[in-house]
Amino acid sequence: MTGRGAGAESAGSQGGPGVPRGLGLPGGPRLPGGPGLPGGPGLPDRPNGPQPAAGSFAESMAAALFARRILLVHGDLDARSSELGAALMTLDADGDEHVELRLSTVDGSLQAALSLIDIVDTLGVPIHTTALGVVAGGAVGVFTVGARRRLAFHAPLHLRLPEVAAAGNAADIEQTLADHAWRRDRFLAVVAARTGRPLQQVAAEWDERRFLRPDEAVRLGYADRVDKVV
Repeated sequence: MTGRGAGAESAGSQGGPGVPRGLGLPGGPRLPGGPGLPGGPGLPDRPNGPQPAAGSFAESMAAALFARRILLVHGDLDARSSELGAALMTLDADGDEHVELRLSTVDGSLQAALSLIDIVDTLGVPIHTTALGVVAGGAVGVFTVGARRRLAFHAPLHLRLPEVAAAGNAADIEQTLADHAWRRDRFLAVVAARTGRPLQQVAAEWDERRFLRPDEAVRLGYADRVDKVV
């Protein structure tokens, strides 16, 4: 009994049958494969050194685009309107070349849109706008005021006025509705002026909540051309 036990231990330490060499024992080659073992198929070795922090890739890409005077906006315009306005003013002060504003699947309120439109009007450099995905609501107005307006081949415009929610007493509700009507009228006046078409026609399109294909958007004056975006 004692002899067999010793023999088995000796064989294991030499990498003999039944105990693969290298499987947690010194002196043997590392075997590929096997769940939980480094070097196995589909299980690459964990790289040495610190791992990149979450979000660092997006941040580095944004910085690279910013260096090229390109701002990329995705999602809710309201959540980024202050940041975007500051970035536009920074690039305006930093050089004389145009700034490209790329809108990728963006929606937004009239308030956020009007605030950004006011900033664009004060800048000393042209703002070129590019739609990469569906642009809806107030974001359409921001796109429309660009000095040069491009649509990607599959980037429609959704002419949709955001709904207003009013609460409180009668005076509060009346004031909320009046404020919304004022913003609506101002927003549609800006869009009509930029498309070069009568306000009544533009207002009717928005009341119908039209969904414009890229070629329709160009024909109606919302964009200058449909183009490949690089």
